[in-house]
Amino acid sequence: MIAMLALWLRLLTLAVTPSVTVVPASPRPGETVAIFVTVPADAAVAVVWRCRPLPVYFVNGRWRALLGVPADLPAGPHPLAVRVERAEGPQTFTVTVPVQARRFPSQRVRLSAAKRRLFAVPQVAAEKALWRAMLATATPEQLWQGAFLLPVRGRVTAPFGLRRIYVGLREPQGIHRGVDFAAPTGTPVRAANEGRVLLARPFTLEGTAVLLDHGQGVLSAYFHLAATRVREGETVYKGQIIGTVGSTGVATGPHLHWALYVHGTPVDPLQWTHPNWLNRLR
Repeated sequence: MIAMLALWLRLLTLAVTPSVTVVPASPRPGETVAIFVTVPADAAVAVVWRCRPLPVYFVNGRWRALLGVPADLPAGPHPLAVRVERAEGPQTFTVTVPVQARRFPSQRVRLSAAKRRLFAVPQVAAEKALWRAMLATATPEQLWQGAFLLPVRGRVTAPFGLRRIYVGLREPQGIHRGVDFAAPTGTPVRAANEGRVLLARPFTLEGTAVLLDHGQGVLSAYFHLAATRVREGETVYKGQIIGTVGSTGVATGPHLHWALYVHGTPVDPLQWTHPNWLNRLR
């Protein structure tokens, strides 16, 4: 009798399907998505999106993974695999994430001959490799607190996702991976949230730049600065001045290019400025 009861309890436990919540349920390209998995505390959770494992963190009693939907991802259903391992045995299942269609405008940009030559500078390849390595940073601790601030006051001159065409260049042609704000040279640029300075140095294309690690794979970047006011390795608070607006690198005039990355995927940073979005991450 006791053996039958134990077997029944074991089967009942295995039959319990973990609760998975996807926020937003039907995202658009360029948006950040949160996946919450609610399981008993003794479980281990793995999440895979488009053949790519996502780091998972225990937050407020449930597991959370973040992913960035690529700006060029085709609309339609995309599978999300979730695996839960417990003492009673593993469970693997698939959740379908319906990605909406999203059209981005295009923009033709004319650069001076001097700016066009920057794309051919030999050190650009090494700089790109450094960016890729830094953008893969995934500090386990969540450093950001609440909604992100706009880092500068200014008019948006180029939104996220803009299809940008450089006149006179076959390469690069691609997606604008951040938001551009027009502002006078010397305008203070502030940290959008708490974090740690990963990079604060000049680059050929990005100009003088700062990269902040906000924890758990969320990073923000600030390009074309006239100067930086922080050092690599330094911890900064939300709203701290980290540099000033400039036109260094490939820029046609003084402005700030502000970008946000989730596990290396560029996403629309303006989503992270809405308190409602940050509240849904809890």
